[in-house]
Amino acid sequence: MFRKCVSLFIGSLFAVSYTFAQKAVSDTQFPVRAEVRLVEEKGTFYGEEPLFATLHLSNVTKEKRDAVLVTEIATDSGEAVTVLKAPVSLPAAGKADQAVSHKVLAPGFYRVTAHLEIEGKKGPPTAFNLGYEPEKIVSPASSKPDFKAFWDSNLAALAKVEPHYSMVLLTNLCTDAMNLYEVRMRSLGDVVVGGHYLVPKKPGKYPVVVRFLGYSSGPSIPNRDNGQFIRYVASTRGQGVMKPENIYGDWMAYRLDSRDDYYFRGAYLDTVRAVDFVCSRPEVDQSRIAVEGGSQGGTLSYVCAALDKRVSFCIPTIPGFCDIPNFIALTQWPGSVYRNYLATNDKGVTKETLYDMLTYYDVKNFAPWITCPVIMGVGLQDPICPPRTNFAPYNLLKGEKRYLIYPETGHGVRMSDYVPKAYEWLLEKYGFKK
Repeated sequence: MFRKCVSLFIGSLFAVSYTFAQKAVSDTQFPVRAEVRLVEEKGTFYGEEPLFATLHLSNVTKEKRDAVLVTEIATDSGEAVTVLKAPVSLPAAGKADQAVSHKVLAPGFYRVTAHLEIEGKKGPPTAFNLGYEPEKIVSPASSKPDFKAFWDSNLAALAKVEPHYSMVLLTNLCTDAMNLYEVRMRSLGDVVVGGHYLVPKKPGKYPVVVRFLGYSSGPSIPNRDNGQFIRYVASTRGQGVMKPENIYGDWMAYRLDSRDDYYFRGAYLDTVRAVDFVCSRPEVDQSRIAVEGGSQGGTLSYVCAALDKRVSFCIPTIPGFCDIPNFIALTQWPGSVYRNYLATNDKGVTKETLYDMLTYYDVKNFAPWITCPVIMGVGLQDPICPPRTNFAPYNLLKGEKRYLIYPETGHGVRMSDYVPKAYEWLLEKYGFKK
């Protein structure tokens, strides 16, 4: 298991602040401040290790300042764990480091919020997440008794749709070594989907990587790399190359009143049709089909690997739609999409009926079906696909699996580290020599 937390500072942490009982003065008004450099932190802890971070304190005035560092630790759902207070003395125009440490017992992710106080006045907070034993987080499958029958029936319905594949060579985007095609095909309900297909010009059989797109993405072409792989960037209905033909509005909210008409019924099956397409190509080595994607693309990668046993390697990054009740409860957006629907729908949909319907689309319920190796990337500060939800399907996987957590990233991972490590394992599994 990859447990080493590697990091690179990449800007915004997308952090969601907690509400404080006492209003903090603005950063420009307060003489001392605290910050954390997550690039330098481990972020996730195991066994007897306590949660730990180093806070960097600074005094912007020309006189010595005595203050109190107040650190509040809560669960990611906001349940208070402890409040730590430590007196600190900061020299004039000086800096100091203060370690914060607390042993927790329950596996999970924790919200740490720290601020300095001087004479009863509260300075601006800094807030961040830390994790403890994420592989031990328990989130049982919530699938209904007919979950398998539902998806078996959907796969049978997809199989009856003639795909009518078409490919157009994009001559202006080809290279000396690679040809790029724009692709169209028909999926469930005779809906047209498509994507971009990149294939080496040199004849032979090649492994293929199918990449699924993030939510609301427009068209995207594959990376034109060294030609070890065929690459297909697949667009689900109404997104990617099909976005100009979107009839669904906000995809997540489309037909939340109906299990059988919900947007993701078709979108999940579009991933299988994408595998159908690559398997129709004579240059594809069907024993070496990998899927990858981030956010919604991570969702689709997981689901595709569950629904289609032709997939032999899965690379989901910051996957969404996992442990959907917490995916909704822990986020401002996309949780607001579902909360707003519950508040405004005129179809009699209640929280109970909505959550029951969404069990058919919750990624964690697909996880036990996945048999291929999986390597998952997690952003520890992710407010959109919170790390706790990422681990709901991961912890239900039965096969080989690895994960990498990036303590400084929000809705993303450090691609310069994650991609080489994921592909190192993929290349090993696919028989490439180092």
